[in-house]
Amino acid sequence: MEEKSGVRELGVAAIVFLVGTAFVLWLVREQVFLLVLGNPILSGPGVQVGAVLLFAFLVTLLTLVLLVLYVQFGMEAQIRHAVRVRVEERAAEMSIFTRRWQLMYDNSPVPYFMMDDAGTIHNPNKATLRFFGATESVIANTKLYDLLTQVDSVNGEKGSNVSLLAEKVNRGIQIGDQEVALNTYGNTQRIALLSVFSLADDSLIEFRHLVALQDVTKDREAEAVKSDFLLLASHQLRTPTTTIKWYADYLLESDAVTLDTTVREYLGEIYTANERMTDLVRTLLTVSRIEMGTLEPEYTRVAFGPVIDDILDELAPDIAKKHTQVHKNIVHEGFVYTDQVMMRIAIHNLLTNAIKYTPHNGSVEIHVRYTPENCEIVVKDNGYGIPAHEQERVFTKLFRASNAKKISTNGTGLGLYLTKSFVDKLGGTVTFESLEGKGTIFTITVPHIAPGA
Repeated sequence: MEEKSGVRELGVAAIVFLVGTAFVLWLVREQVFLLVLGNPILSGPGVQVGAVLLFAFLVTLLTLVLLVLYVQFGMEAQIRHAVRVRVEERAAEMSIFTRRWQLMYDNSPVPYFMMDDAGTIHNPNKATLRFFGATESVIANTKLYDLLTQVDSVNGEKGSNVSLLAEKVNRGIQIGDQEVALNTYGNTQRIALLSVFSLADDSLIEFRHLVALQDVTKDREAEAVKSDFLLLASHQLRTPTTTIKWYADYLLESDAVTLDTTVREYLGEIYTANERMTDLVRTLLTVSRIEMGTLEPEYTRVAFGPVIDDILDELAPDIAKKHTQVHKNIVHEGFVYTDQVMMRIAIHNLLTNAIKYTPHNGSVEIHVRYTPENCEIVVKDNGYGIPAHEQERVFTKLFRASNAKKISTNGTGLGLYLTKSFVDKLGGTVTFESLEGKGTIFTITVPHIAPGA
């Protein structure tokens, strides 16, 4: 509006100036003409005509000059006005965006807060206040690291985990879903997945670390209850299965008891079923120990050749029953320092599955290759394979492929879960390739010396 008013004022002033100038020029037209012509002798009607023409020329020229100035100033004023309107619109949009973002930040169900390099909490949202059970005035200027409850297992003090976290934050290393335990102001402890996004060191923002927490306390409590129940149930089942095995074995092997063929066959079935139950209980106990973190490796010097031979001897009845062709190839037998029991179970699970889920007269290959960095164990079969849409769940608990369920109803779905858990525990990796109807290849890679060995 100010620019438009200025343009109008300029137009009025230009008109007044033009009229005034024209009036003055008209009064002195003959004198100006004679001055311009430079000949004072001339006079008469010719002078008057020339003066009128000169007057018209000067007025026209002046009018054009004023018109150009008016147009230029008016355009500049319009441009300034358009720029100011756009800036005001953008400022209004930014203000609306900022308010919306602030509302989303404050009312998000996810706990968010800003943090400086020292770990001091700033600008906590409402979810953060609910998480810690405190008001903003109470939690303000509190350091996140002081609320962490991770402790060193040796001396009971806050150990390297907290220091390492602080170092990562100060270096601007992005942290995603790191599980931590935190004390709250309600004298309780909560488990959360901590994520930190940091701006660069030269950022002008004072609090350059954005922290997000995902409360997983209830999930961890449910897992603990499940593990405790599984452990209790497994322990309670060991006693009756051991008793059944002892009596069944005594009746089958003792010369003091005479059994007819039918009874002996039934006892054999009882013995076999009890062995399966014993294996299941043992597996469940192992799973419980893995989840509770109480399963520790016992490191020894291991050569995989004898281990594989022992497994194949154990599986010989199944191999003979299905007429499976088993090919073993060990390239430059060597040694690794690892847990022999865990590795035996891992390889046993892979070979058992390969034989079980390969048709009669199928082929199973096992290759062992030692490299300067690690040892690779490959189990390959030409069996039924794993459906592509189910492969991402292969190493999860209780998973069994849909085609495997049709082939055999027996199975816990824990074998591959244990295999991966053991190999991970020993610092290795396990991968696979599978094509439904063509076969599967599992590859275990373990270091020559397991971490902690």
